[in-house]
Amino acid sequence: MKELSPQIYKDVMIFDREMEMIFKDAPHYLGHEYTIPHIGDYSTLSDEYDGRMLIHTEDGIKIVSNICRHRQAILQK
Repeated sequence: MKELSPQIYKDVMIFDREMEMIFKDAPHYLGHEYTIPHIGDYSTLSDEYDGRMLIHTEDGIKIVSNICRHRQAILQK
């Protein structure tokens, strides 16, 4: 078995390829339903600079855009 070169751990092209192939379609944690327990409750996603938010609707928890289409402004903080 051939050993891997230590340079492989620093190669940006390999890192980018691994991120694309392995992690692109992986599930991402956005938040927990206990933060929005009641219908009408919402929570903005600070990891996404508040660009999206979780909202508790009658149909369950949804993720929606938190950006105004007209002015590209954040709607809720």
